[in-house]
Amino acid sequence: MKDLETRYLERLSDLYPTIAAASTEIINLQAILNLPKGTEHFITDVHGEYEAFSHVLKNGSGSVRRKIDEVFGNTLSTKEKRSLATLIYYPKEKMAIVKKVEDNMEDWYKVNLYRLIEVSKRAASKYTRSKVRKALPKDFAYVIEELITEKTCAIVPVHVYGNVCDVEEIERIAEKYRLKVVYDAAHAFGVSYKGRGIGSFGDASCFSFHATKVFNTIEGGAVCFKSKELGKRIYQLKNFGIEGPETVS
Repeated sequence: MKDLETRYLERLSDLYPTIAAASTEIINLQAILNLPKGTEHFITDVHGEYEAFSHVLKNGSGSVRRKIDEVFGNTLSTKEKRSLATLIYYPKEKMAIVKKVEDNMEDWYKVNLYRLIEVSKRAASKYTRSKVRKALPKDFAYVIEELITEKTCAIVPVHVYGNVCDVEEIERIAEKYRLKVVYDAAHAFGVSYKGRGIGSFGDASCFSFHATKVFNTIEGGAVCFKSKELGKRIYQLKNFGIEGPETVS
């Protein structure tokens, strides 16, 4: 029994050789456990009922209509929701009917493409990123992308005890999702990476001069940034909006 347990632990150590790798997999598994479970179909005696069976598959046993309700709520009428659902179930057949009765196809395309995209975003948000992350070689890319939602506006990575984050991978993710990157560099004063000062990465890097840090002034801190607009905004925040003797923004 102990030999079997030892072999099992050795195999785990091969798969997850570092604390970071093990932590990443734990976060992934916890995320998967919290995902909504897929629809299960149990159907018997479907002899000669192909059309009915096909319809059940196309509408996801009603899950497509539920997604439409979740996305649009009371902003669409029952008739409009039913029409959109039919477009998803039977696109070719629905388009043939629409082209016969619709006078302004350009407007129809604009409205319905928007609606289809919104429904697709809601339906795809559960799984598609996971498949992308599986192909990524970097440990924490998986974790960062797991946490990104449509409300995310920035990534705030932390350099810990002088150990630099995977800045290249974080930059790739930020560019992919059009996010800002603000580094917490409180533990990385004086650190450089590939010949560049640590404060030159991301849109901004924040340093602490607290008494517990390597370089300290008892209290205080500093922010490094690239954008002049951001620099102006930071100065305003630091000085309570006071820009001069008679100017408050």
